[in-house]
Amino acid sequence: MAPLSVIDLTTELKDHLTALPTELQHQIFDILLPSHEPDIAYLPGIRRDRPHPIYQVASTCRSLRDQVDSWSHHWLKSHAAITRYRDDQTTSSGRKILVRKAGLRGVLQFVKTKCVFCGMTTKHSAVFANGLRCCVRCDKQQWPDKITRTAAKEKYGLKDNQLLPARHPAVHHNHPQSILAMSKSPFQKPRYGTCVIANVQTTMFLEADVHRLAQQVYGGHLELYWERREAERKERKQKKEASACKELDKADLEWIKINEPFRYAKETGGSKEAAARELQDLMGQVGVTVGDLRIGATGLRSLFYLSF
Repeated sequence: MAPLSVIDLTTELKDHLTALPTELQHQIFDILLPSHEPDIAYLPGIRRDRPHPIYQVASTCRSLRDQVDSWSHHWLKSHAAITRYRDDQTTSSGRKILVRKAGLRGVLQFVKTKCVFCGMTTKHSAVFANGLRCCVRCDKQQWPDKITRTAAKEKYGLKDNQLLPARHPAVHHNHPQSILAMSKSPFQKPRYGTCVIANVQTTMFLEADVHRLAQQVYGGHLELYWERREAERKERKQKKEASACKELDKADLEWIKINEPFRYAKETGGSKEAAARELQDLMGQVGVTVGDLRIGATGLRSLFYLSF
């Protein structure tokens, strides 16, 4: 049995995060702010189970909490055009007036209620940064080339395991070989987000990412794939039209066989004797004799109307 590893609690572990310069720490906070959850439309309660990631960082130690407060103040002030943030004012009597909530609480309250691009109150979240509120108009302006998963599969001929490898059943069940294959895959995974459209969960991609993935899948010959697919589509259409013509010709021949036996024999290479027998059978079915045929078409027409 392998010996248990011994942890020395007397030695203090090296803190790499607090040792970073302030600018790099602020960059990390900027990345954590959107807290994008790409599958949130399928798991609507995912955000209620845990606090915001920046809160988790701030609760680590006093140093990081001070850095988060400094970053929050800087973020609100640098976006004052939409946040309308102002520093606290002090009156002539020395009384301090709190104009607006500052700190991390003020930042999170703003991004949860206001559009981060225009400042308008909205309940719509950005598709590719759903930790931020974003109105529909700004969402279309910031990400204009969105494409659904169905459209990406139809236009670029991609499969689900290429667009969303993390949703593959083997990966979902932690199959070691599939996870290793996904980690070593040469294809760059496209960014995606989920939203609800007409009460249906929809997966959206950036078309530029899907186009780049398709170029990698087809070895840089995506245009050749489109040309081959268009040629195959035209060929299928021609075969379908030819099959429809054959069905129409078959129906015409059936009508000719019943109503014009001699013409049917001529077009199909049959004998006149067989056509004569077909005609005699037809005359017997309608009660017409050879003598009736001698009175001419006018007489036949009169005989036909008199019989009813």
